[in-house]
Formats: sequence, C-alpha cells, structure tokens
Amino acid sequence: MPKVTVVMPVYNGERFLGQAIESILGQTYSNFELFIVDDASTDGSVDIIRSYQDARIRLIQNASNRGPAYSRNIALNQGRGQYAASLDADDVACLTRLQMEASYLDEHPDVALVAGTGEAIDETGRSLGINLPLRNDVAIRWRLLFRNTINGGTVMYRRALALQAGGYDERFTPAEDYLLWVKLAKFGSIFNLDEVLTRVRQNPRSLTHSRPIELRERTLSVVQRSVTDLLGFEVAPEVAAFLNGSSFGADRDVARNGYDVYWQCLRSFALRKATRKADRALLFDLVLQDLLVLGRECEAERGHALRIALLFGLGFSPSRLLTASFARFAARVVLAARVRRWFQHPTLREGTIA
Repeated sequence: MPKVTVVMPVYNGERFLGQAIESILGQTYSNFELFIVDDASTDGSVDIIRSYQDARIRLIQNASNRGPAYSRNIALNQGRGQYAASLDADDVACLTRLQMEASYLDEHPDVALVAGTGEAIDETGRSLGINLPLRNDVAIRWRLLFRNTINGGTVMYRRALALQAGGYDERFTPAEDYLLWVKLAKFGSIFNLDEVLTRVRQNPRSLTHSRPIELRERTLSVVQRSVTDLLGFEVAPEVAAFLNGSSFGADRDVARNGYDVYWQCLRSFALRKATRKADRALLFDLVLQDLLVLGRECEAERGHALRIALLFGLGFSPSRLLTASFARFAARVVLAARVRRWFQHPTLREGTIA
C-alpha cells in the first residue's frame, strides 16, 4: 500500500507534462502512487502519460472537462495513500520533496499540512526567484485569514483529514485550494519547511493566471468565510477586498469599516491562538506589515493603522512598541499623513505657493 498519493490533474498539459511526471518518478522516496486525472484533454497528454511504463502511475480519464477541483477530488477519493501531495502538470518536484514532507508528517502527528519554499520558473525553466514562506503556525494561520499564503505546488497533507473537510470545493474554483488549506487548519497545525520543494511554473495559460478576476472573487469569498468563522458575522465583499489588500482604492466608509473588522479579528485571534509571548511578538510584526498595506488602500483613513498598532501593542506585546521596527512604522504613517495634508493645502490646489 503506497504511503503517499501524488495528485496531478491534467488538461492539455503536453508541453511540460513529461517533466512533471519524471520529477515524481525520480524521487528519492519510492513509496508513492502518482494519481493522474486527465480532464478530457484534446492534445497529446494521455499519450505522454501512457508512454511511462511504471506501475506506480494510475490514470483516470474524465469523460468531459470538469475542472481541477473535480479532478483532484477523484484522486483524493480513489487514492490509497495516508498522505496526499499536490503537483500541477507544469511544475517540477525537487528530488527529495516527498521524502522530506512524508518524514515530517510521520514525526509530527499534530500537523495536518506541510508545505515549503517554491522556486518560481518561467516557461523555459529559468529561475524567477524564491518565495520564502512563514514557518510559525500562528503566523501562517493569521495570514490565511485574509490571503492564500500557502504555496499549493509544495503541499502535502493527511488525506483522511482532507476528505473529512470535504475535499476541494468546486464552487470556489480557481481558489479551491485556498479554501481547503483554511479548512485543514481546523484539524491541526500547518508548517512550512525551509527547503525548496517545487519549481513552480509561471505559466500564462494556467487556470490561475488566465482567470484573474474569477480568482480574486473566489479568494474574497474565502476571506468572507474565514472572518465569519472567527467573528460570527458576515462582512461585505468590499470589506473583504480591503482586508485582502486588493480593493485598489477603498472609499472612506469601507476603510473605516475594514479597520474595525481587522481590529476585531486581531483581538479575537490573539486571545484564541497567540497565547505565548513569542507568538504575540511575531504577530505584532506581521500586523505592522498588514497595516502598511491597508494604509495604501485608503490614504485618508491611514491614521487608524497607527491606532490599531498601539492598541495591540499595549494590550498584547508592550515591549514591541519600543523596537526600531515600530518606530519606522509610526514614522511612515505620520509622514504619509503630513504629505497628504500638504497636497490638500488650498494654495497648492490653486497652483500658488506663498
């Protein structure tokens, strides 16, 4: 019985499919099955899959195109592994990826999901840089409230927990993976390894890159669900966009509401999850980063950012208010407010500076 089921949905992926398959077959870890679900491809994808004479490959062909969430759920339900690892058909798994992740899950039964660092590559395989993830469980959970910070191409999780969580929700495509990470976080810890686990292709023809508007809408729906789970009430889509940092210029009412919801989320989260002094100090630093992003969403209401930072610092991590990072944050907020007032000065608007 294989320990790991590698889940690989494919739709017209012939260009990079061979590289993806070979990166799994060549792993240092051998106790796996590669479960490939072809989503009614019209190119040579199926021929490429069948050209590999390896008993660890299992191929299922959809009668019609159903989408990646449907295909992943087939692999989840029919797979035999204790763990499930995700790999898209245009990505490349690093040589020891399965070994490192399976070993970590074996040694940490409290962890529901392990991921790691992804190296972005272009269509030619040229490196575009490395994405260093957060490693602390509290930090990851906080960021997952408002945005998808898990590199899906590096993920391995406990298959039984994913099934218990309902698998991939097709209604949230192409953000179905984000929703699953959020649901898995309710069953256990999340951890990111330091090592580069996957070379993640920046493919303009991929679902994520070709449907940016739909991706944003579904992402905001996940944010709304997360806030509702935490606070017990729903927030409007425009507030979710503000919290996500993707409102592209919120009006003042939305910004004020958004800051209020952010503060309620922060206070509730800190009381429930950040119980250790070290976790609260780390959370404070993440909050400063968040508030700088939110400040750009509506310059006119940026003063709320400083107020929230002070409230959180005084209530949860007073020593962080004495750090250089907080001093730099406060200076940026105050300077931005002064610059804004200067540009709004009547003499400047009239074009005459006395």
